[in-house]
Amino acid sequence: MTARRRTALLLAGGLALAATAWGQAQGRVTGKILDPQGEPIEGATVTLEAQEILLEVTDTTNRKGRYTIAVVDATKGYTITISAEGFQTHSQPIDVPLGDALRADFTLAPAGATGAPTPRAEETPEVSKAAAEAYNAGAEAYNAGDIGTAIAKFEEALTEQPDLLPALEILGGLYVEGGRFDEAMAVGEKILAADPDNLAGLTVRFDALTGLGRHDEADALLERLFELDPGRETAVRLFNDGVTALQANDLDAAAARFEQVIQATPEIKEAYQAVGRVYIQQKRYDVALERADQLLEMDPGNVTGLSVRYDALRGLDRDEEADAAFKILTEADPEAVGEAFFKQGREMFENGATESAIVALEKAVEARPDHARTHYYLGLSYASAGNNEGAKTHLSRFVELAPDDPEAPTAQEMLKYYD
Repeated sequence: MTARRRTALLLAGGLALAATAWGQAQGRVTGKILDPQGEPIEGATVTLEAQEILLEVTDTTNRKGRYTIAVVDATKGYTITISAEGFQTHSQPIDVPLGDALRADFTLAPAGATGAPTPRAEETPEVSKAAAEAYNAGAEAYNAGDIGTAIAKFEEALTEQPDLLPALEILGGLYVEGGRFDEAMAVGEKILAADPDNLAGLTVRFDALTGLGRHDEADALLERLFELDPGRETAVRLFNDGVTALQANDLDAAAARFEQVIQATPEIKEAYQAVGRVYIQQKRYDVALERADQLLEMDPGNVTGLSVRYDALRGLDRDEEADAAFKILTEADPEAVGEAFFKQGREMFENGATESAIVALEKAVEARPDHARTHYYLGLSYASAGNNEGAKTHLSRFVELAPDDPEAPTAQEMLKYYD
């Protein structure tokens, strides 16, 4: 491969996806309560009641009939009940979305209308009253942002009833979020002793092992999580595990993890970006191009996708297509492209790779024509290569753009040589 094709563009950017053991389990239900004429009912009571524990969360509608209820654990099944004076009480099962909001509007029938109201869900008899009260207080504290009180109340619920699974699941996640990994491990193991395939228990134990640096054990759990629940939450953990492998320069392991993310949740763009970068480093240009094209089909203006596509085409010696890809890339984000090529070109020049430096710095100038230091290093590179005209052109442009730059006197001295 010639010097022209040795430079590759990998735009800078952090690799990480947010994941928590517990935070993603929240959800919200919001909506309006209306009468048969479509008028809002003020003062209606809206209650969400969990089917697995005596948890109730309640709101009262405002003058516009609106309500909003946040729940601490959207993984549970819920029943929504709406009651208002002069109207029939309505009750039905409802699925609260994980990490999202559900819009649920209801129209209440007048009290005298035909048809009996749907009964409320019955209380779960095996949960003690004291444990339920502590659990509910913990849920309310969590929704109010008082994590310390929430933890204390969930711990109290478990003191009353040590096998209360919902409290264990939530508390384990909160311990992880607080960096209390040893305590989270103990909770996760207790959950899994009762239910070996419990997703919350597996997740808590994985996050605790990761926090404790026990990555081999965590990886084994991650494979099990992937088998049981190949959804977004597992995909996020797979992605972050891939980032850890990438940071350790284990490109094969990183690529495998990122590919698992794509298999589990094809809409996560960051996985295509990350695996494309890895494939470029491995010089697997054909698969890098495939992943870049898939990403750009989802997000045509994705800068990382455009940069990976450019690098892949250049690596495959498809120069005309690469030049066209570079033009599109530069139009999408000239600042990022110019900075990436400038840094590469400067590093190549300082390491004595003059021809490669010229290639990179020419691209940097194309992306950012008025960036002074790019002209300076390109002028130095041309001088090292014996191209006096190129050196003169770019050193002159550097002095014109940045006459007060600390390197301007050096450039001016060099220009005297070319006059």
